[in-house]
Amino acid sequence: GSLAPDRFTIDLILLPLIQRTEEKEKKDNSGKQQCWQQPELESVLDTFVAHHSAAIVRDAFSAFMNTLVQNGKLTYARRLFDLYIVPCLRGGGGGSGDDEEEDELLDRLLESRQRPDTRHFNILIDGYRREAMNAAIAAASSAVAITNNVDEDTQQSTAPINKSSSSSSSSLAASDQQDNTSNTKTNLILQAKDFTRQEQAARAEGQKLFRRMNLAGISPDPYTLTSMMGLCDSTEEVVQLLVNPLYERWISAAVVRSAMTACGQLGNPGLACVLFDSYYSQPRINQPNSPRLWNVLLNAFSDSAEQDNPLIQIDTPAAKLFLERSNSRNNNNEIKNTIEADSISELVQGKTCTDAVREVLHLMNDPDLRPWGPPPDAQTYCVAAAALQYAPETGPDLAMELFRNATSKGVSADGRFVNAIFRCFGDDINQALIAWKSDIRRACIMHETSSPSSPNRSTNKNLIAAYNGLLHVCGRAQRPDVGVRLVYAMNREGIEPNEVSLNNYRAGKRLGTRLMGIKTATLSSSQQQQQQQQQRPQRTFGGGQFPKLTLPKLNMVQQYENILYVECTKYNQYNKRMSKDQRVRIIV
Repeated sequence: GSLAPDRFTIDLILLPLIQRTEEKEKKDNSGKQQCWQQPELESVLDTFVAHHSAAIVRDAFSAFMNTLVQNGKLTYARRLFDLYIVPCLRGGGGGSGDDEEEDELLDRLLESRQRPDTRHFNILIDGYRREAMNAAIAAASSAVAITNNVDEDTQQSTAPINKSSSSSSSSLAASDQQDNTSNTKTNLILQAKDFTRQEQAARAEGQKLFRRMNLAGISPDPYTLTSMMGLCDSTEEVVQLLVNPLYERWISAAVVRSAMTACGQLGNPGLACVLFDSYYSQPRINQPNSPRLWNVLLNAFSDSAEQDNPLIQIDTPAAKLFLERSNSRNNNNEIKNTIEADSISELVQGKTCTDAVREVLHLMNDPDLRPWGPPPDAQTYCVAAAALQYAPETGPDLAMELFRNATSKGVSADGRFVNAIFRCFGDDINQALIAWKSDIRRACIMHETSSPSSPNRSTNKNLIAAYNGLLHVCGRAQRPDVGVRLVYAMNREGIEPNEVSLNNYRAGKRLGTRLMGIKTATLSSSQQQQQQQQQRPQRTFGGGQFPKLTLPKLNMVQQYENILYVECTKYNQYNKRMSKDQRVRIIV
């Protein structure tokens, strides 16, 4: 006789069975809507469910769902949940029906023999959170590309027109290039809308699943609330999760940190300050000698500064709602429900997020100002540097002040810290190179050689991260010629540049373009003309004055970026994204 597969075997064959069915659907149903049914897999699971107890089935399916979610198969994980953990009609399609289908699903959930537990909901809710986050990042990247009116992949694979060709062929090539640019912009707009729809759908499904969880009487845990913070559409929803009496015993340090992070991502750093002041005195939320909660606050400032560096307001409706609800249910005075005069909220009120970062960092460095505050650690300086790259006064003075302050406190010049420091140079690549040669490189190499070697540790990883930071500055300055020189310098040191290096240049270029657009929009036309007429003064560094590097000619920027692209990527004929790379590589 044949042996029925156990739960470990099924967990191993889940992905191969799904992939085989998907490949078959592509051949048989080309151009049709994808069907999420898996007859072969469901037959195996039917046999497994019929021969095992409900407890074993629950444990096994939590592992199955986790495997699918971790490998990007969230829709299939939801289907298994609906079919087996919450028995419903086989015709149901992944929990996307109308209200009647939702009521039917809820009734079956309450009557189910294999009643789901918190784990199953946690896996799916966190999966929806990840899907929403990835879709939001993709939508933001598409929006930046639309603003620039340039698709970077197409830009790298576009060759310059041969000037020796005839005028008719040149005009035809220019016309084709213009059509390609228009098509690219149209595709980017469609992609951005599609990613936005995916984000909204993922948030809606996650919130709907959480409501079903509450209606079924299944108690959430701190992991559930932490995941739900990432699915909130507003800071009012964040407050509702924090002040709900049903969840009070599940409010842990991780939940508070995720709430503060959500406030920064939603553009309300003032509420993050109020939460910090309210929960700071609780030993179960904050360890007095640990800077972790402070780092989360700085990260919230950084997320808000990345958007538009707003002024911090602590009297927002969400903050008032939190204080009112805390006051109504706070009998033991565990949570501070008023804003005190010496609080962080009062310190940063009315300041920009980048100014607030500098205030908090100064507070942590001076024990006389706040004796109960912990000293900053390496993560503190990394987060602060990441936020200060959006400051209006960003430049070499700010960057070197932060670098020297950190190293004097014993912070090692590892790769992530040096990378963040270089981003604070803004678009001043000249001073960044001088600082690299005079101070930063020496400290970075000293840390590299003093770190214990390990067979699992990549060689020169700190130097790679440092060079990537320099390439980010090249992108902000739109200096691909300097980027090419840096790539050649990496090769001479035995460091191989890769796509991460190229992406750092591209990220810097996107950020520089966006910040330049914001700055231009805030200046009047007369101010813009005056700014263009004034010559940019040379900065002094280390007591001496250094000339600016020679800018490349405008028509050579594209060629330098093509060279940078070729040097940072390895050609793979099986990669569809590189289908046009042969043309670029031959020209370069």
